[in-house]
Amino acid sequence: MPGWGSLHGLRGDPNVYILKGGSYRVVKDLSMDEKPQVFDLHPRSRGGEHYGTTGFGFFIIFQNQGEMRWVANLRTAKGERIVILHPKYTKGLYYFGIGDLLTLTSGGSVLLVQ
Repeated sequence: MPGWGSLHGLRGDPNVYILKGGSYRVVKDLSMDEKPQVFDLHPRSRGGEHYGTTGFGFFIIFQNQGEMRWVANLRTAKGERIVILHPKYTKGLYYFGIGDLLTLTSGGSVLLVQ
């Protein structure tokens, strides 16, 4: 995964998750890096092109593999669930969570996944 990416936590979790390479750090405020917790990503949570959260967990989009993984924990991959993406949604520009829904957009189409 190139560069840094950030995720806001799960429902009720005020943390921000910052991903880089094979690890992620958890901070409360992006304006400072005070007392961060740093964890290794589980091997099954590495290598995604897009990462995000919904109210139920983290999602990881593997566009080249045509799949999405849901995990409850990025460090342990606990609760992993794999969803095969329709080819139309492997070329999405934006993937984001809104409440409990995952939204995938591609070429003017929108798919909501619950």
